[in-house]
Amino acid sequence: MPARRLTAAELVVLLGRWWTGDDRTGAVNLAKRIEYLVWHGQLGVGVELPSHRDLARELGRNRKLVAAAYGRLHERGIVFTNRTGGSWVLHRAPSELTTGSRNRSVS
Repeated sequence: MPARRLTAAELVVLLGRWWTGDDRTGAVNLAKRIEYLVWHGQLGVGVELPSHRDLARELGRNRKLVAAAYGRLHERGIVFTNRTGGSWVLHRAPSELTTGSRNRSVS
């Protein structure tokens, strides 16, 4: 079964209020919020994240901010990003490791 592709609009809803109004920490804040969603079981393994461009448009932010956030997640091993720009969740929430996938809201 192919992985589910999350739309930018769906991710924005899950993100909630992540923006602090500080451009210097925007990418870090976005990455932390996406990581939070992974560790709390709201983004399951194999979910494809929206493109940089689509998410930036939906957030009303610069594409470079989203690319930097995804890059940070890739460096931390939370997502896999290929050369063509696709990004997929790699990790499971700790509860999924012991109880299965019943806590996931997006898979």
